[in-house]
Amino acid sequence: MNISESAVGMYERDEREPSFKILNQIADYFGVSYDYLLGSSIARTPEEGMAFSDGGRNWTEEEMQIAESIIETLRKQQGK
Repeated sequence: MNISESAVGMYERDEREPSFKILNQIADYFGVSYDYLLGSSIARTPEEGMAFSDGGRNWTEEEMQIAESIIETLRKQQGK
């Protein structure tokens, strides 16, 4: 991504914020959405976020955490 170690350190210490271009590269590299990368969603991808949609119903944070736990458990079982 052509990011210096000092820049990464500044991002980690909240001394500097990455540009949108860098955020895009990081999200693409890890295969996640911007919302997940920035901590505003537990859904890693837009498709995964659709799983939390229920006809416009807003899920509570606790419900979303439970759903994420179930999804992770199912993924682990399928991987075996």
